[in-house]
Amino acid sequence: MIRTWLKFVGVSVVSLPLLPLLVRDGRKIRESLPVLPEAAEPEGQFDGPRPLQLLCLGESTMAGVGVTTHREGIAGAFAEEIAALLGRGVEYRVLARNGYTLRMVRRRFLPKLSRAQENGFTPELILVGIGGNDAFTLNRPWQFRKELRGLIAGIRERCPEARILFCNMPPIKDFPAFTRLIKFTVGNWVEMLGAVLADEVSKHPGVYFNAETLRLSSWLPKLPEEIASRNVDAFFSDGMHPSQMTYQIWGQEMARFAHVQVPEWGTNATEDAPSENPERRG
Repeated sequence: MIRTWLKFVGVSVVSLPLLPLLVRDGRKIRESLPVLPEAAEPEGQFDGPRPLQLLCLGESTMAGVGVTTHREGIAGAFAEEIAALLGRGVEYRVLARNGYTLRMVRRRFLPKLSRAQENGFTPELILVGIGGNDAFTLNRPWQFRKELRGLIAGIRERCPEARILFCNMPPIKDFPAFTRLIKFTVGNWVEMLGAVLADEVSKHPGVYFNAETLRLSSWLPKLPEEIASRNVDAFFSDGMHPSQMTYQIWGQEMARFAHVQVPEWGTNATEDAPSENPERRG
């Protein structure tokens, strides 16, 4: 983790004198972007035997900002793909809120998980999307680690058998709506927090993190042919939040990553399920 601390010092030294400019740029971005609602229908299912109970937890990407319903977002895309890979049904629920940091997710959603369990929902898999808002607020890496440990411990206390899967950190350096200064500062900050997340996850059995840095340019070949522009703008609904197409690609790739990472799942897949391994690793 020495490299992480060196990066923290370096980015901090560069960023502190530029804080007034960062605040100015951030204010302009907020004023220029449309206010998109969170997705509706935070509960859903895909029919099949032995339904897997899936909880999606986190910030705006998990909240489905940029699409109409969660079935169109990462929750629905992930659930549909993992159902096909495992040959099982999936029941999913979403606990997420636009603008939430890791601290807020831990404090406000873990009690709701306890109430969901009282009503018969005990997730076998928990998909977590966090990090963007912690980078925007320049959360310190040691504080981020403390909150991360608290989140994992809180989930383990309530769902000791659940697998916990952390999504890739958001590709802030690719956000079209951001200025070059914010891409540099916040983009490097989110990569630093991603290194903390990778290190902490490695210490917890049954917890996984897709640590591959998202580069949306590598997804360009996956765009439908009818999208003529074929540039990274097509991956965003507002220059910052994912489009429906992005949620679909990301959710499917996260499901394939999970299928490879969880040892027993490889034996649960049906003969009709795809057998090839995904390229990405955590």
